[in-house]
Amino acid sequence: MRVDKVCAQIAHAPPPQQGGLVATILAILDRFWLTVDTLKSEQFNPKKLNTKSLKWLNQKQFLAISPEKLSKEQIRSLGQRQLSYWLEADRLTTNAKHVHALAFQQLLMLNRLQTDGLTQDQIHSFSHKQLLALIIYALDTPHQETLRTKLTEAIAAYKPEDWEDLWKLTNTYTDTLGKQRQLTVQTFLMDHAPSGVSISRHVPPPSPRTPSIDPKRKELIVNHIASLLLKIDTQDTESPYYNQAATFLNDQKLSLEVIEDIERCVRQKLLENVTIPPPQRSLLIYLFALEMTSHHMTAVYVKLAPEMYSTHTLIHAPKDGNCMLWSLVLARQIRKHANAKDFENFGSQHLQFNALIVKQQKLRKKMVEHFKQQIADSTPPYRRYFLSYLFFSEDFTSIIPKSEQEQSDLLYSAEIPDNLLDKYIKIISSDRSWNGDFEAAIIADFWNTPILILDEHLNYRTTVGRQFLDTAAPLVLRHSGNHYDPLC
Repeated sequence: MRVDKVCAQIAHAPPPQQGGLVATILAILDRFWLTVDTLKSEQFNPKKLNTKSLKWLNQKQFLAISPEKLSKEQIRSLGQRQLSYWLEADRLTTNAKHVHALAFQQLLMLNRLQTDGLTQDQIHSFSHKQLLALIIYALDTPHQETLRTKLTEAIAAYKPEDWEDLWKLTNTYTDTLGKQRQLTVQTFLMDHAPSGVSISRHVPPPSPRTPSIDPKRKELIVNHIASLLLKIDTQDTESPYYNQAATFLNDQKLSLEVIEDIERCVRQKLLENVTIPPPQRSLLIYLFALEMTSHHMTAVYVKLAPEMYSTHTLIHAPKDGNCMLWSLVLARQIRKHANAKDFENFGSQHLQFNALIVKQQKLRKKMVEHFKQQIADSTPPYRRYFLSYLFFSEDFTSIIPKSEQEQSDLLYSAEIPDNLLDKYIKIISSDRSWNGDFEAAIIADFWNTPILILDEHLNYRTTVGRQFLDTAAPLVLRHSGNHYDPLC
């Protein structure tokens, strides 16, 4: 197909008459799709275009679709403004990239109009293709925050079936949109989907041939989770968005290795967001990690040891203030000498309590040294993260379980007393003081073993040492009040 005929098809519809702002906007959006569909025609071969033809087509398109005549200077100004962005590195030939860009240049005409003046009713009256073109323009063009906000509200108010049609359009025009732009638009649609839309099924399924994750799928997931978390008021530790983000990630049915990689990417994305002060960012990341633990780790544990999860046998540890150490030492000892299905026949003679007392005391000393070394090797923010778990009695002789608000306050505080860490190490070095998940995490790190902690009703509470779930079966503790017992 000759270049002049392409231009003639694009210019087929007459310029908009006196129809006001909305009519002009709709004419430009429709011209965009007319150009797209023309350039997608099997009869049109972009490789036949030479540089002169491309330049001529570029100018003729603008003259054809313009609501008013433009000078060559205006055409060049509009054309070059974002041409480099639209000529992104897609899998297209050089000429095809230019033709591909011509369609998007049509949307630049909207730069000359007050699109912020659009009302919600007007946006809702747009066809799906018109709305998609407007979304592309709003996301591609700087300083369109007001328009993006209006589009966000419009999409959130869509019926699920209308949202599905928009999503299908993004897949229909993959080649025209380009991979990166398609990803940007789809992320935008996912982030603002109306209730009733199943987001998870719109993420591309993993390839059955590789254990890794497709980069596009990974980026979609990371962007969506980060977007959910950034909606949270950093003072709101109970926000439903934590649960929504964790549920979404858990629904992807990914391996633990891939999930941890995605979590790292989400953390990095949050850390790079300069609009949130560092302490609030740390809290946001920490609370999301907690939510992920409660969602994902139970499923992983059941998969690793289903017979233990369904038939726990409770063994009471001495209530001498060292119950956590007792429980963990007991759990390891039992694992060496008994089958998980035969605990009823496992008597106290197998536990060797005298030897366990020595082991428990040695374990405490090793853990204290291990913790001191961790702190010595860490940076100040890491120490702050550790200390946010701790709350001391007035005389600093014991550690009291710390509320979420108190943890939050310490994370936000500008300074932490220099001697607080020394006092903590002194307390955990003495008898009868290891009574929290924080200390369990130190042991998990030292043993390279995950520790699953259930509540008094054997409901899931938390997991520490989750990074070792792929290499070691978890030890299981029941936590009731301030007391721990091993569950085997």
